[in-house]
Amino acid sequence: MTAKRKVLLTGGSGLVGRTLAPMLRERWDVTHFEAKDPGDGLPCVLGDLRDSKAVAAACKGMDAVLHVAALHGKAWAQAGDDVGFGVNVIGTKNILEGAAKSGVKRVVFTSSIWATGHGPNPPYLPIDEE
Repeated sequence: MTAKRKVLLTGGSGLVGRTLAPMLRERWDVTHFEAKDPGDGLPCVLGDLRDSKAVAAACKGMDAVLHVAALHGKAWAQAGDDVGFGVNVIGTKNILEGAAKSGVKRVVFTSSIWATGHGPNPPYLPIDEE
C-alpha cells in the first residue's frame, strides 16, 4: 500500500478548516499549523503565521499546504489591525515562501474581501437621516 501524502493545514480550528480536516484525513496525513490546537486528534504544530521560521519549519517534509487560516470580523476587531494584517497578509507571504523553500509542490490558498481588512472609515461615515 502506498503511504499517504502529507499536508499542512492552517486554520483547522475555523469553519472551513474544521470541515476540511476530516475529509482530508481519508487520503492524507494531516498536520495542523495553529496558534491553538483544534483538539481533533490530528498532529498539531503550534506556531504563529507571522513567524517565517516557524512556518518554514512546519512546511518541511510536506507534499502540500492548505492555507485557510485568517482573522476576520470580530476576531480581527479584538486582535487589532496590526495583528489582523500580520496574520492575513504577512502570514500568507510566509506560507508561500516557506512552502517554496521547503520544496512543497502544491499550495492551496483561500481568501475573501476581509484578507486585508476594511481600511479606515471615510469621515462621512456613518451616514444617518440627518
